[in-house]
Amino acid sequence: MLIFFKIAILVFAFALVAPLFAILIRRYSAVRDWCFVLMILSTSTYIGMNLLPMPLWKGTARGFAIYAVDFLSFSLLCGLLFIPGFKFNWRPPGLNFYLLYCGLSFISFFSAAYRVQCGFEILKMFWMYIFFLAAYNYIILKRSFWPLVHALVIAVFIMFAVAVFQRYALHIYQIRSTLPHQNSLSLYGIMCVCILLGVLFNEKTTSGQSIMLFIAFLCAVLLVYFSLSRAGLVLMFFGVAVTTALTFILNGFAVKRGVLLTIFLIGASIMLLMAAGRIRERFTTASDASGQTRINLAKAAARMANDYTLGVGLNNFSVYSSSKYDYAREQYEEGISYEEKSDENGPIVETIYLLVAAECGWITLGVLLLWFGSYWWWSLSLNIAFKHQPCFGIMAGICGGLSANYIQSTLEWVLKQYSNFYLLMLVFAVIAVLRQHQRDKKLT
Repeated sequence: MLIFFKIAILVFAFALVAPLFAILIRRYSAVRDWCFVLMILSTSTYIGMNLLPMPLWKGTARGFAIYAVDFLSFSLLCGLLFIPGFKFNWRPPGLNFYLLYCGLSFISFFSAAYRVQCGFEILKMFWMYIFFLAAYNYIILKRSFWPLVHALVIAVFIMFAVAVFQRYALHIYQIRSTLPHQNSLSLYGIMCVCILLGVLFNEKTTSGQSIMLFIAFLCAVLLVYFSLSRAGLVLMFFGVAVTTALTFILNGFAVKRGVLLTIFLIGASIMLLMAAGRIRERFTTASDASGQTRINLAKAAARMANDYTLGVGLNNFSVYSSSKYDYAREQYEEGISYEEKSDENGPIVETIYLLVAAECGWITLGVLLLWFGSYWWWSLSLNIAFKHQPCFGIMAGICGGLSANYIQSTLEWVLKQYSNFYLLMLVFAVIAVLRQHQRDKKLT
């Protein structure tokens, strides 16, 4: 009975409310702007409805979930489609790589042992497609990245407020804020840190905007620290270093940048001194079993990819890493996992790259690398092409953030989680906008 009630709500929302909302989006630019901002804000939350929740399933998707960000993306897309004089672009740069990746991934449905769970991931990938199109076309129409920056600032402030409550009121050791896991928070926070720093370094801002951005930047840095993710802490400084290097090499030295860099270095030094004990504890007391588990599951993933040309199926890795199969044999021989023989859910390999290879095959992994690599290369080339221009700051931040996120993804699979997947698609939409702008300039 409950599932029919949920379906009725969703039908009402998407068949009646979304079209009415889309009419307002089409007619009023203010409504359109707020819809976009709320859409970005929703990437950092899990407000939504799950038609078939499976919380005990150890996979990358745990139900047919429809979130607020999906409703807002759909409404924004519908509104943009019917704006007079606006040519909606269905094929932004790089979208073909994503569609090819999705197509090859969907084929694994036929080899999946659990096809319903495979469908969870397929639905998620569909909503990422809608989100990407909505974000890309909105930015093209708006001709400004400031709504995106403001949305990220608000998201950081909200996540920081929740993190402070969790840390000092609930006394949680590793904070996850509004996201599902501390690694998700560190990945999300690193991208925000780099983008905010890039904008601070390079964009012309009023004193009020500079103060707002600087406070948001500090909050994002603290979010990564609160997560106490070892990889996150190291890669945050790496992403900041890339963003800073691109700024000074391509955009030159300026007094504002020198002052900001000095403040950042002093602040980072103070933070490291104050947090040295806890950070040292995270690095020195880490369980040996945790590192061994990563190795064991990486071996299991390679075996699955070698045995299944099309992969074991989207969202099905945990089935084959259980004790019922021989793929993760070291994990059980060494006594690291103690699941009962009847348990059909094992752990997930801690890298998105081997996870894709295992679930969808080596060829699909190659397409994923092509998709990821293309956007990273474009972000780097766009920094060179748009140096000394207003959009350079956000691109420098994105290049630094992507570099850090890609490396972190070799250790964690969180880019497959909803919040980080949405943020990745948002970043890709920004790159696609400037890539298209660059192409249009060459044609004229």
